[in-house]
Amino acid sequence: MISTRKKKKGEANASNVAVVVFLIAVFLAIYILLLPAEDRQKLLEGENETIIDDAGRVVNSGEVLLLEQQPGFLKPSESEKVMHRIDPVNLFAKDEPRISDVATSINIEKSAFGENSRRLSFNSEDLNNIERATLFFNVVNGEGNLIINLNGVEIFFGKAEGLENVNLPIDLLKSSNNIEFKVSGPGWNIFGENEYRLRDLKVRQNFNVENTKEKRGFVLSAGEKGDGLLMYKLFCNSAGKNARLIINLNNKEISNEVLTCRSASREVEISAKDMNLGNNNLEFKIDEGDYLLNEIKIEVNAEEGGGVEYKFNVKDDEFFEIEDGGREVKLELEFSDKERHMLTINVNGDEISVDSEERLTIVDISRLIDEGNNKIKINPGNEVELLNLRIKLV
Repeated sequence: MISTRKKKKGEANASNVAVVVFLIAVFLAIYILLLPAEDRQKLLEGENETIIDDAGRVVNSGEVLLLEQQPGFLKPSESEKVMHRIDPVNLFAKDEPRISDVATSINIEKSAFGENSRRLSFNSEDLNNIERATLFFNVVNGEGNLIINLNGVEIFFGKAEGLENVNLPIDLLKSSNNIEFKVSGPGWNIFGENEYRLRDLKVRQNFNVENTKEKRGFVLSAGEKGDGLLMYKLFCNSAGKNARLIINLNNKEISNEVLTCRSASREVEISAKDMNLGNNNLEFKIDEGDYLLNEIKIEVNAEEGGGVEYKFNVKDDEFFEIEDGGREVKLELEFSDKERHMLTINVNGDEISVDSEERLTIVDISRLIDEGNNKIKINPGNEVELLNLRIKLV
């Protein structure tokens, strides 16, 4: 009786365990099916094991990464110096006058029986930069006091003669302005008349015009790794009292000098550490004056041919495997586009040529490999952007 109950209890426990296992299996199957395809592939096949060998090289599933670099932009060069030409720069902070003719001549009169006033107009552009404005005219003849209103506000009252100039308050100026000319009355002389005859009426507005800062850029190829020299010619149109020219390269000041008003050639030495592979930014700034920087050039020391050079190591046992044909050394070149890429590749003194329009080009360089230290140099035949260079033992 007792043994029969124990047997039934054991069978029930086993049945419960089987149900749990089945449910876990179903859950795992559903979980795997819901994973993204890439993650499901990795889970089912397992990740490639990554190992770092004693030389610090990456080993993936038996492949050894002998070298990996990102050369970037490559440009052929016929000499050991590369010249970058930069557009001229015109920097200025100056007072620029603009003169408007408002009338050739006008007559104004006033008597006890009537009045003849005149209203003229002129425009003001760029109100924010007006420094001062002046009205000029010649008085041919005049009796009484001349009255001048600017946009409805009186700015002059008095006797005028000869060549007159009247300051126009800047705060009264608008984009379109009215000047009204009147003359005072004859007073107690009811039969008298006051009159002014004016000629050559002009308005001169002085503007603060400035372009005190300009930027220019240049691009260094991977083969340009040396120091540089900035050269330019400086022409002075007008000088300030203590005008300074400041030149920044990649936000770092490389030149700061006081300028005199004379033309001269300038040179500024540039350290290689202040220049970037790829894009570089030049900034030219002055505080006052009017200067032109022309024939701007940057000369940079470069590797012969505009190429790049790297070193990598092949261990004794790896070299024996390469010699026996058991393993190969592959050079992978990954470009930024599918344009034509022409390269001359020198491995330990032996040259091979690459002429490809593929983004990824793989070259077998097994026969060029030496035991121990190896050297590879890439010389461009045209302008290319080499994103990645890898040498693998496979």
